[in-house]
Amino acid sequence: MQVCEYLGEFAAEQGRRLGPIHVDTAFGSDLGLSSFDVINIMIGLEERFKVHLSFEQLAKLPGGEYRTDLTVGELVSYLGSRERQEF
Repeated sequence: MQVCEYLGEFAAEQGRRLGPIHVDTAFGSDLGLSSFDVINIMIGLEERFKVHLSFEQLAKLPGGEYRTDLTVGELVSYLGSRERQEF
């Protein structure tokens, strides 16, 4: 999975070591990453996949509330939906 590979690269650039990453892995509670880290990850993914990603769209639930934590799977699903819209 390219997103997991990118997360490993991101962590290495930041001098961090992340544990195992799966689709159910939460950025905050499992990896200890902040929303700022997630935004930086999204910027890197935008550059890699040549798509526009919106943190607000990703974090907002259908009822208008915001998620308290995001999983890798949620990011992968969102990225996949953006790729289909942009290409």
